[in-house]
Amino acid sequence: MYLLRYIMAKTIKQIADELGVSKTAVRKKIENLGLQSSLRKNGNQFAIEKEQEELIKSTFSQNQTKTKNENQVCENRLLIDLVSTLQKELDAKNEQLRKKDIQLAEKDKQIEVAQKLADQ
Repeated sequence: MYLLRYIMAKTIKQIADELGVSKTAVRKKIENLGLQSSLRKNGNQFAIEKEQEELIKSTFSQNQTKTKNENQVCENRLLIDLVSTLQKELDAKNEQLRKKDIQLAEKDKQIEVAQKLADQ
């Protein structure tokens, strides 16, 4: 049984590679979780058993979820700001079009008056 647990144990590097993070990040998680004293030493490497590995990986998963949520909030704020800016520009363009419509209507009246004068 001990041999099976030993074979299934992983190193810090193996866990870091699986998670796509640095060995330092995994070591810090181990320290933060208070697992340092419970790890077995295998030569110059630590042997991390399955339960410890799952605990380490779960904390990385929680951090990734938190980071994703924070990123989503930032993206949402950027989108809201962009929509707000575009709405202001659209409102300004609509106001300009309204003024141009009034100017065109006035020009049409002037042309009509000029046409009547020319006909006389």
